[in-house]
Formats: sequence, C-alpha cells, structure tokens
Amino acid sequence: MKLVEDLKLDTSCTPQVAFYSRRGFQLAQLKKLARSRPEAFNTTVPTLRRKFTFLKEQVGLSRDEITKVVAKLPRLLEYREERYLKPRLDFLLGPCGISVLDLPKVVVRAPSVFTVDLNRTLLPRVNFLVDQLRLTDPASIGKLIVRHPQALTLSDESMARRINFLHSQIGLSPEDAGRAVLAHPQILHYSL
Repeated sequence: MKLVEDLKLDTSCTPQVAFYSRRGFQLAQLKKLARSRPEAFNTTVPTLRRKFTFLKEQVGLSRDEITKVVAKLPRLLEYREERYLKPRLDFLLGPCGISVLDLPKVVVRAPSVFTVDLNRTLLPRVNFLVDQLRLTDPASIGKLIVRHPQALTLSDESMARRINFLHSQIGLSPEDAGRAVLAHPQILHYSL
C-alpha cells in the first residue's frame, strides 16, 4: 500500500504493484513505469505473469534481466507473446543466426528489436547489412547483432553514410569495410 501511495496510483493497482515489487522492481523503476506506461498497472496479474514467463522461458532472461528490460522498454508488456514477440524471436534465432545463449544479451542491450516491424524493418535491415558489408559467412550477421544489436534499429541511410565513409574517406575496400564493421559494429553509430 505504501508503494501504491508513493506512486500515486489507485488502490485497485495494488496487486500489480505487488507483482512488480516481488520481481525486483525498485521504487524509481516503478515511478518511471507509472509515468511512462500507467496502463502497465491495469494489466491483470495473470497476464503479467504469462508475459514474464515468456521472457524467462522463451527469451532466456533472468529475473534481473527481465526487470531491466521492462524498465527500459515498458511497452514491451503491451505486445502479445505468440502473435508479436514470438515471430521476432524466431527471426533472431533463425535467419539472424543468434544462439539461444546470446539471445538474452541482444534483448537486454536492445529490447526495441521486439518493437520494430518484422517484414518492413528487421528483414530489410539484415539484408542491407549482409549486402553492404558483403558478409558471406551466414554466422557473421549473428555475430554483428550480438556485438551491437542496435544496428537492427538504425536506418539504412544512416548506416550507408558510415559505410560509404569507410570506402571513400578511409579507402577501405568493401570487404575490408565489412571486416572492420564486423569487428567493431558500433562504428555504425559513430558521428562522421
């Protein structure tokens, strides 16, 4: 009840606050959740339990990682597991070649990979990276994503400018530019 009062929530949200609290959410995280996604306190406890179970069993996140991911991207709780999250999960594990062991790293670093459109964003982005970086080894894209999963959320134009910089300003061949980005994919984010 003290948490409910501190969060300025209706007392009907007590079960949800208790659920989050028992899963390790601190007051600051709960306040952020209440400000950014107050509807997270309207979701029934069985629904929250199902979503947290999905993140634990299907994605492989620990209790602390789930707390971190939900605190970072609370709207993740709004998506349906089977209809929305599972296809993205299958894409990361399948065509992207990310291992089950590396999947939690990807999701903790960039939970927004679950929020972007599969066919209009994720698939074209992976194809763009494979083509532009001339990645011939199927495991390469998985390595790149594990090292820097935010690459899946960058625009093609933004990445193309940086890749072009490696060609035109640094003088790297397309293959060398691909190896450089694969070794240090954060370069796709750097300011020119």
